[in-house]
Amino acid sequence: MGIRITPLNLSESDYAGECFIQSSLSPTCMKFRLLFVSMLFILAPMSGCLSSQEEDSTKADSFVNGSNSLIKMTDEAPGENCAYGGVKIDTGIDLDSNQKLSDDEIDNTAYVCHGDPGENGFCNPEDCCNPVDCENQTSPVDQLTGGGWHTCMLREDGTVMCWGNNYYGQIGVGYTNASGGVNPVDVTLYGGHTATQLSAGGFHNCAILDDGSVACWGYNQAGTLGDGTYDNRYVPSPTLGFGAGLDAVLLSSGYYHTCALLSDDSISCWGSNEFGQIGNGEIDGNLGVSTPYSIPEFGPGSNASLVRAGGHATCAVTTDGELYCWGYKALKGVTGNNQHISSPTHIPHSGTNVTDVSVGGYHTCALLENGSVMCWGRNDFGQRGLGYTQSATDPFTERAVIDFGNNRTALQVSAGTHHSCAILEDWEVVCWGNNTYGQLGNTPSNHESTPVAVSGLEGVAKPENLFIGNFHTCVVFEDKSVSCWGRNVNGQVGDYTTDDSSVPIFLDLD
Repeated sequence: MGIRITPLNLSESDYAGECFIQSSLSPTCMKFRLLFVSMLFILAPMSGCLSSQEEDSTKADSFVNGSNSLIKMTDEAPGENCAYGGVKIDTGIDLDSNQKLSDDEIDNTAYVCHGDPGENGFCNPEDCCNPVDCENQTSPVDQLTGGGWHTCMLREDGTVMCWGNNYYGQIGVGYTNASGGVNPVDVTLYGGHTATQLSAGGFHNCAILDDGSVACWGYNQAGTLGDGTYDNRYVPSPTLGFGAGLDAVLLSSGYYHTCALLSDDSISCWGSNEFGQIGNGEIDGNLGVSTPYSIPEFGPGSNASLVRAGGHATCAVTTDGELYCWGYKALKGVTGNNQHISSPTHIPHSGTNVTDVSVGGYHTCALLENGSVMCWGRNDFGQRGLGYTQSATDPFTERAVIDFGNNRTALQVSAGTHHSCAILEDWEVVCWGNNTYGQLGNTPSNHESTPVAVSGLEGVAKPENLFIGNFHTCVVFEDKSVSCWGRNVNGQVGDYTTDDSSVPIFLDLD
């Protein structure tokens, strides 16, 4: 989807997941503990790709009999559950609405345990949950991915767990549950397979399996699962193959569609084609494309380096830094064309290479090689960052480089539903667009059409990663502290309340 996590200035080992939760003496291991705790609160409600009913859907799917589902994490001492200690994860429903999870409200408990301590108190990767005596231990977390109103987790051993809204079976446990608030449960992958990558869409998930094939589950009424049918699947089901000897190497899901970069450098997409997001030259709001469609412009041997699917659009970046997009009004703000685009179309950038792209709900932002940022698409909340707003009937104005002031450039950009944020070269965090709930980190307002600095972050550690949800924003800092702000109707800010905050809240992760 439109929301991404892009590491900045981190070594490969930092994101290898080798020692997810370890001794407090290990800074590498501790950073994963903090990230995991924060993600449990942040990602469940996150989505950069919403339908036009995002607000009502968020509310309806987040409560069970008027109560929130909660997650409580506490240190677990060395003992029967974790040989070397770890973290205990309790989940349940806040039946008395006091924003705390009492013992009689807990209905599921899991553990993430330390591995066998190695030299100087650090956990040696080969000793983390050593196969000997791991009966009560869970494998470290390798990846978390947030869908519309659900979350899935990939462990290092390739097993999958999901929680959140289950209206279409996207939790993968064999049944549906319209009430939401589903506690974390293990997802059984057929045939003894394990997963190597996950991608969550609006109401579905897809995973690359250990043999390079793809399995999907959840909503399928637009052919979203790519299995040749339009029947919702409550457990992982195989997507029809891509061709002899072809494996999937990268997945990215939009609201009702998914795209894959394959081992021969081709791109295939499947699912809803209401806005041309499949890239087959057609726009069809009836039945979607239920089998993987190989995009001719990115056939075998193409120079595609990554594919990003967002709400109702798709973009691809090539090895030579060129950008191509298709789907929902893909050229809006690039040219005067306000139509949906059904085939990959080149997005020019004045000779400057594109290094990454973030596809939001209805707008897209590209990060260029020189650190500049350009956004296009809808601009009703100023989410293009150019100092003005536009309605659908306003005259065309071409996109331009966003002015961050003092000739500053960006290290990272992320596009949400109606707002965007960037980490700048001087480590300041700035945001622009919709600010109804204070998601820009400033006093709530209708919008801010130029980048504004997030207040309350002075004197803290350097920001490393941005996480943008529907109407809230979070940052992880170099010291692995986490701060969030904005809409909090689902507790997505992570402070155990449902009070919106326009001021960054540093989470208590103990």
